[in-house]
Amino acid sequence: EYRLDPVTRQVVDVVSAAGDDQTIGAVFSMALSEQEGKSRKAASARARAAQHVAHLADHLVRLDGSRSDGKVTPQTTPDKHVVTTGSLTEESAQVVVQTLSAIRAFARSAPETVAPSLDVIAPYLRGDNGLDEKGESAAVQKAAEIIHASCSALPRPQSASLAARCSPDLEKAALNSRGSAPTTAAVACLAALDATRSNTEAGRSLWRLAALCHDLLRRRRHVG
Repeated sequence: EYRLDPVTRQVVDVVSAAGDDQTIGAVFSMALSEQEGKSRKAASARARAAQHVAHLADHLVRLDGSRSDGKVTPQTTPDKHVVTTGSLTEESAQVVVQTLSAIRAFARSAPETVAPSLDVIAPYLRGDNGLDEKGESAAVQKAAEIIHASCSALPRPQSASLAARCSPDLEKAALNSRGSAPTTAAVACLAALDATRSNTEAGRSLWRLAALCHDLLRRRRHVG
């Protein structure tokens, strides 16, 4: 069984315990900024951060590889709510969400350390990750926010490729996600990808979403 190295594991545990990786990200950012002007220490701190992110991304790959081939099945909880259970164990599904939270903390504090791992993050936008409904929603939101925070650190050709691949999934997430948080994250991510001006697919997705919203508002006004 693959396990994270102890230090990276501690990062995941701290983020999970805090319950707010935005605050932890701010702490990471502060710690990194304190090293600015001390070239060796700054380089060393960012290298360690990049190493942690690489370990976390590898952990996600291995967790995804542990999925069974079984189909997702509906199950009834003790309080009579029907939920869709994915092909990851409950423990592994929780670890996926915790790992994405830890990566998001790094994305907010040192985007350049996460940019090389965005190819691992992008598939989580599809909402087909072997998680239950709540887990899928959280994974989509976190993946969108990670890409939003990190895409500007990519060279333009890579940014264009990422935008082309992610825009369809982000558009679907904006339309189909339950709850406002993943929808907002998907739209914001599209805007960030379009802001790089290296690909127009994200811009087209935004225009389609805007047109749909306008049409819905117009219909509601006429109905009212």
